[in-house]
Amino acid sequence: MSLRHLQKFKNVIFSGKVRHASHLSVTLKHNGKVEGEKLRGEILANEYLSWKGIPYGKPPVEELRFKAPVPHSGWIGSQKATKHGNVCIQKLPSNPSKVVGDEDCLFLNVYTPTKREGPLPVMVWVHGGAFSFGSGDADYFSPELLVNEDVIVVTFNYRLGVLGFLGTEDKHSQGNYGLKDIAMACEWVKDNIGAFGGDSEKITLFGESGGAMMIHSLLLSPMNRGLFQKAILQSGTSALSSCFLQPKPLERASELARYLNIKYKTTEQLVHELKRTDAVILAQNVPSWINREIPNGKLPLAFSPCIEPEDSLEPRILPESPTNLLRKNVHPDIPMIVGVNSAEGLYAVSEWQNNACLFGILNDEPEHLLPNNWNVDPNSAVAKEILNDIYRVYFNNEPIRNVTDYVKYVSDSQWNYGPYSSVCHHLEHQKSPIYFYVFSFSGDLSINKIKKKLKDYEGVIHGDDVPYLFPMARFAPKMTQDNPAFVTRARMVKMWANFAKHENPTPSTDSLLNVNWSKVEKNSFNYLDIGEKLEVKVDPFEGRLKIWQKMDEKFQKS
Repeated sequence: MSLRHLQKFKNVIFSGKVRHASHLSVTLKHNGKVEGEKLRGEILANEYLSWKGIPYGKPPVEELRFKAPVPHSGWIGSQKATKHGNVCIQKLPSNPSKVVGDEDCLFLNVYTPTKREGPLPVMVWVHGGAFSFGSGDADYFSPELLVNEDVIVVTFNYRLGVLGFLGTEDKHSQGNYGLKDIAMACEWVKDNIGAFGGDSEKITLFGESGGAMMIHSLLLSPMNRGLFQKAILQSGTSALSSCFLQPKPLERASELARYLNIKYKTTEQLVHELKRTDAVILAQNVPSWINREIPNGKLPLAFSPCIEPEDSLEPRILPESPTNLLRKNVHPDIPMIVGVNSAEGLYAVSEWQNNACLFGILNDEPEHLLPNNWNVDPNSAVAKEILNDIYRVYFNNEPIRNVTDYVKYVSDSQWNYGPYSSVCHHLEHQKSPIYFYVFSFSGDLSINKIKKKLKDYEGVIHGDDVPYLFPMARFAPKMTQDNPAFVTRARMVKMWANFAKHENPTPSTDSLLNVNWSKVEKNSFNYLDIGEKLEVKVDPFEGRLKIWQKMDEKFQKS
């Protein structure tokens, strides 16, 4: 990348004086006024405007617990919007014994360039976190790089864990409350973003991991109603990912009741008792978000999205499986970016390091390798056929011995196949472009890989694309402009913003973006390899996923 372009990336693109302080006062459609502030970015030293902690929903407490969100009723006069609102109640992944947050947590944040001549495109970030942890706070998702590309950025919180995803398979708790929070946040953006200088008809939802899964499910949902016009699904996930749907929500709710020694005879009594239980106690007694089955991460989390029952009293955001909704082809046809990291399942190295018997167990009990969402009898001829294919493609018809081969199997089965299958389904009917990528750059911002001490292994682990879009104040190292990670981050930010503005991540080429990213075609699975350089290639998985596609068509029931 040329020094000229590096300087352009570093410089503030909006010159001139910031307008009068009244420019920071915004009147919302149904709520009242919010007073923001001017901030300066730590990396580019660019100024931007910020409104933090805007409540978009009533506190989901007491009788509103385990209910669809209700829009906030507003306030009289003006409200300061200079601090983040509460994070939603959650266990800390770094310390599962500690619970943080509050039930009153439905807040969002809006960030704009200082000069809002527009209307400007809007990018709404849906954070990941296994449906169990995380927030939209700027400590993790600083907007400063994206707003420098002349877009508006919105981040927000949604309910997590049992409070966001309890389901009883009947009308007493139909589930998906966190997913419905996301839908209501999108409605708020559509209604109010014009007051911040945004274009309500140019909204891009983007997210990674659980966030990407929920964006895709919202795209397919009958409740969508045109809430967004473009989508970016990151970190190897979509609504077809094997860990997305919880198939037995009532079982998980019953397990929680046993942990809490709650006695009940009906699901109505169960939900009543859970409503009376302190939210911190609920969160403390939910199993850790890390599944310890073999392979790690194979099963859906205890509390995650589910198919909502027919007797639901509230509108159903997921009335049937995403697969069925996709097949019906009644969802909006919108441009998409979909992608994976080059070694999503690299955490399997840690699983192997922590369990010296792992490969022995898998070789003696290969049924552990069967996909859980196909519900195949492990003693059947069908199971033997699947396992034969798995051992042939990943382990050369030999017992498992090589951790690199095992990582490839975990990556494909748990992460890569979901987005690949989703793209193939969309291509059957879609006219809007779909751009696919593999993020293969591993560098100084690859935070998860560094924290897990996996730097000696090739590839990019799950989630390590995110620091190349958002500076993470708690983790990000200082970098010079000649660091390849600095350049990769500049490319990512530019391509994502280009997509939000132009529906094309590379509408033109220059020294920074020196390739035309080709969209996926039915007869050519084109993709962009985002490494130290950008390269357009074909078939990111070297044909491996065709066996999953064959088995999926044969054994998947819904």
